[in-house]
Amino acid sequence: MLIGTARSEKHLHVSADRLCRWLRSTYKLRPNADGLLGRNELKLKLKRKAKKAKLLGSSTDENADDGVRTGWVCVDVGVVLQEAEGAAIEPSKQDFVGFGRRTEGVRMVVQMLTEEKRGEIDLESLWSGILRRGTQPHVEDAEDAEALSTGNASTPEALPESIRPAGTAGPSSILGQTRGFHTSARRLLQEVESAATAGSTANDFEALDLDQLRKSAMQNIVSGDYLKASNVLLQASPLVPQLQNGGWRLCLLDLLRTHLLSLPRDQALQELGNSDSPTPFITCFKDALSLYPTEFEAESRIWLHVYARGLEHPDYNKGNLYALMDELLLAGVRISRPAYIYALRSLILPGTRGGTSTKSLDAATRILEAMYEQGMDILTEDILVEFQEAAAATPAQVTSPYQVYTHPDDTHDLPGMRMTPVQRRLHVLTKTIDLPPFSDESRMRLMHLHAKNQYWLEFWDIFRMAPRQGQPNSAAMYAFMFSTVAQTEHQKACMNVLRTWTAEMRREQPPVALEGEVAEAIKACLRVADPYIEQAVVDSPDAKGEWLSLWQKCRWTGGQNDPFLYE
Repeated sequence: MLIGTARSEKHLHVSADRLCRWLRSTYKLRPNADGLLGRNELKLKLKRKAKKAKLLGSSTDENADDGVRTGWVCVDVGVVLQEAEGAAIEPSKQDFVGFGRRTEGVRMVVQMLTEEKRGEIDLESLWSGILRRGTQPHVEDAEDAEALSTGNASTPEALPESIRPAGTAGPSSILGQTRGFHTSARRLLQEVESAATAGSTANDFEALDLDQLRKSAMQNIVSGDYLKASNVLLQASPLVPQLQNGGWRLCLLDLLRTHLLSLPRDQALQELGNSDSPTPFITCFKDALSLYPTEFEAESRIWLHVYARGLEHPDYNKGNLYALMDELLLAGVRISRPAYIYALRSLILPGTRGGTSTKSLDAATRILEAMYEQGMDILTEDILVEFQEAAAATPAQVTSPYQVYTHPDDTHDLPGMRMTPVQRRLHVLTKTIDLPPFSDESRMRLMHLHAKNQYWLEFWDIFRMAPRQGQPNSAAMYAFMFSTVAQTEHQKACMNVLRTWTAEMRREQPPVALEGEVAEAIKACLRVADPYIEQAVVDSPDAKGEWLSLWQKCRWTGGQNDPFLYE
């Protein structure tokens, strides 16, 4: 019996369906899967479930027994190995427990469950008890019985001769069928044994901690000896807890990422090589991946692809990124939220022609759906900001249909460019969605983005987000706004902004004082509004005027560099 854990309901049914199809096509078996929903049936039930939830006015259906979330598929593979002719067969027993009728071969059963269902049913405890009771009559003496009852069956020597696993001393007497039970993967066992017999001993690693091992492996990576770096971690894995159960793979992937990030662009492209001739770096990276990828391995593969795209590597394009994400999603790999956002940003990043293709948007939509199915919030502040940063075209990419828009109230006479339809939809969603007020950092990112692309109408929309939600603008937001407008060197705009927003600063609760960074930013705007204001203050310190009065209020906040501090 094999017990496997699926990462989601969709992963459970897809995996069971593919297993049955593979067994039929490859080995001509006739597996029987109880609890399996076919491809069209699963899709139809999910659509009906979503429609029902929509009619009920809720995004989720709390009914756990709806015919979709079975959580358990039992695949009876059948008899996969017949007894040799003439072999002695033990007479049938009345206390036989198993699947199907009693046969002379080995019957294989695959139990596939979701994580929640596996913990609820606890098949391991059930079958371990049956295994213990079924093998107890075969224990020949008290010493063997003690070894069995203590559960010390991790080594063949600890088991009675009659029930030792195949390949150890003593044949099995249970109808030629070896029964065993374990809950941990043993994929690394043969690798560790082969590495240990290659000449290294455990004593070489007893005095080393994880940091020393990482340092040694990194030195080998930098020198180009990737195989030695892999062997160092692999051979030490039985003695270092952090490297056990596949931890050495994660450590190696992390070191490879760090090494690639430290290289200049030309050397990084050389390490990546091309699809026709894989480099030692790529070979080591792929060898570090396991058959069933973990969350960190999936994140590393996504990172490598996106980073290579940023280096403009020809073999890493959006099409390959689509395929990678589809592969990971179909396999049911749990992907972290930062990895999802990293992939989304790369997918919707405008191409060389300026703009995001429909195919890219469709792929991004599928990723958002996967995030939603995993219980992640998809309409959040960080995702909306990332989307707008990725979808923004540079001013050089704006073509004639995007005309200049100027208005004294909406843009303070700053000439604003028109957004693309995709950018405009994202901006409207950001303004209208019911979310907590955005942080100052997120709003500054958006304002900087819009100012760089001359989207001044949207720039002021973001600045007014806090007042529209009944929140005051902070002193840092005012300082950022004034300094950004001053950098445009647009005289009329600076005059309008000073007249409008310095008055608003006094109405804030609490009022924003003319000091520190705010005062310096206002002075920068004043220099644009009146290029001769500094000389005018020196020549006529007692003169009155709109700009001179505002300058006088700010002049005592400049610290040691203020030219009027000691007058």
